[in-house]
Amino acid sequence: MPIMFIPFINEEETCYYCYYCKRKYSQTLLFEQKYCKYCLFIYIKYSENNYNIDVCVSTKNTQCDKHEPRTLGFCAENIQEWCSYCSEISFFRQIVTKYKFDIMNYDQKIIINDHSQFFFESLESSLIKKPIAILYLPWWDAYYQCLACNSQLELKSNCQKWCSNCFIIYTGCRYCLTTNIIFGITSQSQCKKCKRLLFTNISISGNDTMIL
Repeated sequence: MPIMFIPFINEEETCYYCYYCKRKYSQTLLFEQKYCKYCLFIYIKYSENNYNIDVCVSTKNTQCDKHEPRTLGFCAENIQEWCSYCSEISFFRQIVTKYKFDIMNYDQKIIINDHSQFFFESLESSLIKKPIAILYLPWWDAYYQCLACNSQLELKSNCQKWCSNCFIIYTGCRYCLTTNIIFGITSQSQCKKCKRLLFTNISISGNDTMIL
């Protein structure tokens, strides 16, 4: 089941309401990561596999009668422990919202597992028949600025954004919370974790390139 309760751009001034249910986003206690509590509830209720979400769940009410008693120091890493009546999300470990990717300062700026690795790959574009570089990130990159020119990214779908200045496409896998950054124009890339194809909708007319 895809993970629909987090936005692909976490920018404070424009990201208020859930892309799907239109309810107002909640915010984690740390790092100001936005998420939709209603869509999170639906995901927990119907998903059979929650292993792709690395999370810290805390409690705000020690008197909740929906489960065993919890103390204010309660902290769980299993998303199934989240309770819509008393829980808060302290943070999602693999969602980056505050920093654009910086390969020179990777260790200082990215708050993720130490064992996570990123890597580049050169592939032939299926559209322009020339090699292009793809950067594979093992986290959900919800930052709002282009890593190359600092321009504000344009959200094109629930899992795709792009920089019209640099022609860089950012596409995310909502099953694994990974991100592919594509330095050029192509019709698809692949999640390196689950191997799903991630399609980009691109129209080329003359010298103009547009993502629909």
